[in-house]
Amino acid sequence: MLYSRSFSTSIRTLNASPAGPVAKRLPKLTLYTGGPECSLCEIMKQDLEVVRFTHAFELETFNIREPPKDVPEETAKQIAELYKNDIPVLHLDGHYIQKHRINSNPLKKLIEKYDPEDPDPIYAHNKFRPFTSLPGAKPKRKQALKARAKYDQALQRLDKKAVKPST
Repeated sequence: MLYSRSFSTSIRTLNASPAGPVAKRLPKLTLYTGGPECSLCEIMKQDLEVVRFTHAFELETFNIREPPKDVPEETAKQIAELYKNDIPVLHLDGHYIQKHRINSNPLKKLIEKYDPEDPDPIYAHNKFRPFTSLPGAKPKRKQALKARAKYDQALQRLDKKAVKPST
């Protein structure tokens, strides 16, 4: 009788204690893809599933070639124009974090430090830089293009020398 009494007392104590910490909202990742024909997008989805084994998150996919019907047409066009050359692109709560391939360690750290109440999260300052050869392109890209042009010119000069008939 003494055993059952102490057991029931401990049950009452457990039930009377306040609930543990309130569950936080899971991070919401949005993956902008080009559909099933985009092999890099499929690889990124698989990599995200591997990360999901250890770090919980919600995943929403957005096919820029066939956007969902609930998205306004103008918004869908803007997204498609912005990401057409850079898919797959990954966002965390509407903020750009990665593109093309998953870098899992920084992604895991972001998910671990995720706080839905934070008004100014660290990832909010990431800037999406589209791959382009316009004047605002990355300097390394411009340097690579100049080097390629010089290389092509050198090849043309060599071809002209090789074609010259000897007299």
